[in-house]
Amino acid sequence: FLQPVWKVFAMAAPQVVVNDPSQNTLSRTAEKLIILLDYSQGLLTRIHNCVHYRRGRVFAELPEKLMEALASKKEDPTAGINRKEGYQIINMKHEVLCQETQFCYETVADILNLTNELHPLFQRLVRDITIFDIHQNTDLTIRFLKVFFNFCRMYLLSSRMSDARIAIYLYILAYREQFTKEPDEAHLVKKYLLSNSNPLRQLQTVLSTLPRISSAITEAIQVMMESFTTWTSYDSIQKGQYFSLSQEPPSTYSLPIDDKKTELYQDATYLDHIGTWIIYLYLIFPEALNEEIPRAQLNAALNDRTVVILFRDELIDAIHEYMALEKTSRKEIKVPTTHIKKVIGQSSSKMQVKEAVTGIK
Repeated sequence: FLQPVWKVFAMAAPQVVVNDPSQNTLSRTAEKLIILLDYSQGLLTRIHNCVHYRRGRVFAELPEKLMEALASKKEDPTAGINRKEGYQIINMKHEVLCQETQFCYETVADILNLTNELHPLFQRLVRDITIFDIHQNTDLTIRFLKVFFNFCRMYLLSSRMSDARIAIYLYILAYREQFTKEPDEAHLVKKYLLSNSNPLRQLQTVLSTLPRISSAITEAIQVMMESFTTWTSYDSIQKGQYFSLSQEPPSTYSLPIDDKKTELYQDATYLDHIGTWIIYLYLIFPEALNEEIPRAQLNAALNDRTVVILFRDELIDAIHEYMALEKTSRKEIKVPTTHIKKVIGQSSSKMQVKEAVTGIK
């Protein structure tokens, strides 16, 4: 009788499969990063919607004084709010108000959930992987960098919420009226919103327990720096004759592509990310700028751009943020303002440099 196909092959070519536990762990980590990359991108979209949140019908009925009280930078703006004029609207229409504001509340709750998921993952990655090298473990390195910086962007983007911030407090109040208790994670959401008024300091605090993550990302970016400086320099591109859109193909096109040039073209696919990653990295870890390599990276990034996209139409003025770092960083961090001033002064963005150099005391 006929044997199943898989048995025939098994008998014809017996194989011994040895499971490598470390390889299995890396594979699972890579799969997890794929999922987290998609999820973090979706969460950024939700946060962006919160930044541009529009008040619902019941929200719009509430008096401005009540809104001002909830918008205050207190530890708990909801405390004693039931004595304010207009609270009766929340009391009477709590069910509709819950529906209008639930999206904003759950978005911040999910930022906290993702933080709890990512923090130990980052810790394992920087502990178990010797070096992140785009040319050796491309997928793992790029996904790690994208997930990490998506995580940072979430904190920075959520700090721009205004009406959505009020909506979150309204949800907690309406929920309390409906169920005679606050949502389970309400105290954590309130704590997040308070800290999020200074997102850089908040991020520095969250990541302070991961001391090696800064150097790991610096090393990963350094692998791509030669390509980055080449592609962002007109003189280098012209000298290397890599391509030309408006002229006849140069004679170098007929030459075989060596390994170094292959890496150069491969790195070009991440060109738009590298400068932005560098600018984010040293806003969060400014103490690293005491070292020469991080300063060289920041100098190259600022030569390429001084404005970075936070998400969609939300932008960050890098020069302004670096000027203000001493005020926006944790007290425990000694911001190297002299080095920052020098790096900004060396960047080729002349219009903003003049203001920056005179603005940093």
